[in-house]
Amino acid sequence: MKKERTKGFISGVVVSVLIFSLVGTAVATVGKRTAELDYNDIKLYINGQFVTPTDANGNAVEPFAINGTTYLPVRAVGNALNMNVHWDASTNTVILDEKKTWDGTSWVTTPTATPTPVSTPVPTPVPTASPAPVATPAPTPTTPSAVRNGYSAAPWIPDFGKVNGITPSYFTDETSIFATYITDSFDMVETYIDVLESAGMTYDDAATTAFKEGAIVSSPTVYSYNGSAAYMVVIGVGSAPGEVVIFAPIG
Repeated sequence: MKKERTKGFISGVVVSVLIFSLVGTAVATVGKRTAELDYNDIKLYINGQFVTPTDANGNAVEPFAINGTTYLPVRAVGNALNMNVHWDASTNTVILDEKKTWDGTSWVTTPTATPTPVSTPVPTPVPTASPAPVATPAPTPTTPSAVRNGYSAAPWIPDFGKVNGITPSYFTDETSIFATYITDSFDMVETYIDVLESAGMTYDDAATTAFKEGAIVSSPTVYSYNGSAAYMVVIGVGSAPGEVVIFAPIG
């Protein structure tokens, strides 16, 4: 799965970027600290049903763990428990209270709705059909073709900036392509990976491990064409918040 392949990259984002925004609360301290978030497909099961956590705008928010402690979105938990969720900015306080309705004489607690059980349909047996003949796959080309919006010095590598509609803050292609971009969202990396895969490039685990040991860029994720070192691109984390580094050896 793509999420597993990019876990190292996302962890690097947390270490390199979230140091600027994470506030510690274990002992009511106010400040900043570095933390590594562990996303492990944590599910939320409340009152007999699975709940998909969302933020105030309805966007999905995935739970995570830090040092063995699981953190859940308080709004999703409050909504699932039929509670109002408020934020008091003056005291930095999250407030949860029971939802109330007016029955004509007084305010009463709104009862939590009981989910309707969903019946599981019994599958209809399907007769086993004879397998269709398997076509012989066409041979894989040994060298990549130029792609739309590729880098001029490496036309087989899609240009990260052109894919996402942004310009690099630094770029050189003298002996290798080295470009940095300031992104509004690391979703741009996911979009870029989709384009790499559509161009025939695949995740290269061995090269990713080698670049991690070489420390050319922080938290590298490597894609290559048929595992060839001559046709690869490295996606890394820059030193500035939201910075993505694209590196590709071309010499």
